[in-house]
Amino acid sequence: PQSLFPLGGRCGTDVSFTLSGDPDGPWSQAARLPKLPTFRKGPVGSLHGAWQFRDAETLYPSRPNAAGNEVRGTGPLFFFASDHACIPEQAEHADPEHAQLLPQGPVAVDGRIAVAGEVDWYRIEGEPNKEYSIEVFARRLRSPLDPLVKAFPSGLEGIPVENDDITSYEIDAKVRVRMKPEGCLVAVTDSREQGAADYAYRLTINEVRPHAVLTTAPVETLTHLPLFKTGQQVAVPRGNRMLVLLRTLTEEGFNQPLAIGSRPGSPRLPDGLKAEAAEIALPSTFYPVVLSAAPDASRAAAFIEPTGTTPDDQTIEFHQEIGLVYGHPAQTAWHLGMFDRLAVAVVDPVPFAIDLACESARVAAGAKTSLVITIRRDGN
Repeated sequence: PQSLFPLGGRCGTDVSFTLSGDPDGPWSQAARLPKLPTFRKGPVGSLHGAWQFRDAETLYPSRPNAAGNEVRGTGPLFFFASDHACIPEQAEHADPEHAQLLPQGPVAVDGRIAVAGEVDWYRIEGEPNKEYSIEVFARRLRSPLDPLVKAFPSGLEGIPVENDDITSYEIDAKVRVRMKPEGCLVAVTDSREQGAADYAYRLTINEVRPHAVLTTAPVETLTHLPLFKTGQQVAVPRGNRMLVLLRTLTEEGFNQPLAIGSRPGSPRLPDGLKAEAAEIALPSTFYPVVLSAAPDASRAAAFIEPTGTTPDDQTIEFHQEIGLVYGHPAQTAWHLGMFDRLAVAVVDPVPFAIDLACESARVAAGAKTSLVITIRRDGN
């Protein structure tokens, strides 16, 4: 098969996909969608920005052959999971007068541009004066549709907000509109005025809200070594300490302090290792965590899942970007991996330690204080 429909569904649900393009004809195949959204915000190595993960979910075709044995295809089909309420497109919504009315978001519509020149019309509603994001997923999921989206926040007589490619490397379409009491008309079509049964898309409507992601500080922030540009792994010597410097990447004016912890059910720290996270009452870019290992701590390792929690109990996900292959120019990362866990290990003792003591227990913002730094080294 060459395509599947719909192109996604709600997180944690079972979805029956229709697989098409096989010479033997289409068939249905069910799959359980992941619990976490596929295209969610994460770090890209930029302090002031964030990006969307581009890795879609994969479905490998599977069906019995003439002998009744299950045969699994080698070429995957792609879809994505999200937290949107999912609804199908209506049979007739090819003009503004018959635009399909969508409930208030977040909502996702599964549709097709089935014939050349077809235009699908929708009317969205939302809270007046709030900003909404209207995004089409197609090429990212290997649909042949090259989507073009037009939004009419001021009616058909007003100037539309139009987009073909989000950026030079994001070839799907996305617009943002400020909602008015009468709602907003949205048109979806193919930019080349083509269409076919496999020209599928997934239209998502979201209210624009502040959000953030928790990640590790680049190692050059700690060491000023430019080679190691991404990610962290933490080795804590027995009887010693190690710093984990977490940071936030924020968008849309996110400005809340975080309480640092770990995801419920995530692996525990090795025996004898404890974590102390500083309590920061105000919003901060960096959140230091000190890991201390007892002299008799188990020499072991674990993957932990740090999280940040806002005062209103919103969970901020952790992700870090690890450069796996470096090369020219300037030790650029040629291959990156995204990880939602942090590797922590207890290792053998080292013959030195550094102690820092502040002369004042509390320091007012903007004030100065002195630090006493003591370097201890074994006699050997």
